Amino acid sequence: MTNDLEVEEAAERAARRFADAAWERHALDVAYAMADSPFGSLLVAVTPKGLVRLAYPNERPDDVLEDLASRVSPRVLESPKATDPVRRELDEYFEGERRRFGTKVDYALIHGFTEDVLRETSRIPFGSIRTYREVATGAGRPAAVRAAGNARWRGRPRRGSPRGR
Repeated sequence: MTNDLEVEEAAERAARRFADAAWERHALDVAYAMADSPFGSLLVAVTPKGLVRLAYPNERPDDVLEDLASRVSPRVLESPKATDPVRRELDEYFEGERRRFGTKVDYALIHGFTEDVLRETSRIPFGSIRTYREVATGAGRPAAVRAAGNARWRGRPRRGSPRGR
């Protein structure tokens, strides 16, 4: 005789296998999982193009998933296997063992000048700093210094790149 806990565990394993198989067969557009960090649990979401969203502890996971479903694709499932490479890099970063990320970024949620600014700041080496003027110039709009600063603050929660670069 099986108990409710055994049934629940079997259902969770089946759901995980289903999500992993969907990811491997390219039938899943957005995969997500939770990752531990020094400041709480992060929701990591990836697409076949790369990291599409990194949600911080102050964000409700259900709201983030609903946003991903409406703005990227409704084919969203939890899949720790699909997010393992990103979560592993985050663990290494938080442990002080990583200074560069190999994970590609999917800019599906970011457009226009904000995307240009985020792409530009992603090229700044770890430990280096740039002024907003330098970032705006690198992003192709030297006069848009204030906009470059605003884009960095607006874009960070969706990208996961450090603000202080």
